[in-house]
Amino acid sequence: MKNTKLIAIIFFAVAAIIGISATVNASAASTPSLSVNATYAGAKTVTGKATKGVTITVRNAKKQTLARSTASKTTGKYTVKLNKALTKNAKIYVYARANGAANYFYRIITVQAASAKSATTTAKTSSTTTKTTTSSTKSVTPDTPNGTWKSNKVNGYQLKYVFSQKTGFNAYVLKSGKTTAVTTGATYKVTQTATNLWKITTKTHNGDKGTFYMSFKSNKKFTLVNSKNQAVKTSIGNAPKAVYTFTR
Repeated sequence: MKNTKLIAIIFFAVAAIIGISATVNASAASTPSLSVNATYAGAKTVTGKATKGVTITVRNAKKQTLARSTASKTTGKYTVKLNKALTKNAKIYVYARANGAANYFYRIITVQAASAKSATTTAKTSSTTTKTTTSSTKSVTPDTPNGTWKSNKVNGYQLKYVFSQKTGFNAYVLKSGKTTAVTTGATYKVTQTATNLWKITTKTHNGDKGTFYMSFKSNKKFTLVNSKNQAVKTSIGNAPKAVYTFTR
């Protein structure tokens, strides 16, 4: 009889552990995705795209809630309407969280100066009228760095960066068909410091921290740069020091 009770206790204990494990794994897998469009001074909305149906919350630098909205259940697009216009260089925190979920994802956005508008100058003479039009350069606003990016080759070496909300940031060196892992499973944070300039901060399981900058030339191409958006020679692992441009 005692053996029967002991077996029953062990059975329910194992079942409980399995249940807890399943809950944790499901929660980790439910971390939402989030991208935020470039935000300019004077704007009274924050827009972007996230996991369908999640709650989007915008907070200021003091972590005070400014407004909330919900991402579309069909497209994932969202628009958060603010009571006051944003000011240049202000930092806002944009959070995405599924209803009732413990996990959330957020980005820190720096409000940029109002975008330049096309200007038309009309010069008139006694007999002719000349119109000169200048337009601003089209800005690049990539949705998210998520995915696999591969660099140009330097002396046969190639870098591969993988951003994933499930496995974190992973960096590899490729050479002669061999892949060497340099960083695996690091947590990372994305801060958009300019329209096409993103600051990436990473932290490994050992607590080692890193920072690098990505300058986007298009939504599928970026170059490693410094904080002033200038291309710089960098290296990871045993790859040679050079200017690396990545595509996906």
